[in-house]
Amino acid sequence: MNTRTLALIIVSTGAVLSGCGPQSGWIIKPAPIDETLEETTIAADSGLFVRDKIAVVDVGGIILNQRETGMFSTGENPVSLFIEKIDKAQNDDSVKALILRINSPGGGVTASDIMYDRVKRFRAARPSVPVIAMLEDVGASGAYYLACGAEKILAHPTSVVGSIGVIVQTVSFAGTMQKL
Repeated sequence: MNTRTLALIIVSTGAVLSGCGPQSGWIIKPAPIDETLEETTIAADSGLFVRDKIAVVDVGGIILNQRETGMFSTGENPVSLFIEKIDKAQNDDSVKALILRINSPGGGVTASDIMYDRVKRFRAARPSVPVIAMLEDVGASGAYYLACGAEKILAHPTSVVGSIGVIVQTVSFAGTMQKL
């Protein structure tokens, strides 16, 4: 099953169902059943025999292994989409470098580990292809963990980087209860 079955919603027709109030409603839009991953060219050198590629894989937002959803809408699963992109880059012999462009505060431990592991497997399968993690505004927690799978990590001086781990803030009323 393709991981992008409801990725891009192409509206050809739509139906509106009434919601819970006078100013609300739901829009149901048809989506393609089989959506293939398409390449986008960011920049290209001119020349008849230029075929080498640098694959750029974006990782943004919170890293969770579930579809991004809203009311009656289904979006991408960021982990599945990431794996699909890495698979495509790995199977393309013209890819000569892989850049992970990361702008994320992190997310789930398991989701981050799955993505990290996929980068490590890419490096093992294509050892001659350099893998660079480029951290933009934020590369923290699970996003930094993911970046550690690359050969090299680059970050802007103003990037927030690091903090692998969990911080839990709690309130304790133990002292107050003892006084009462």
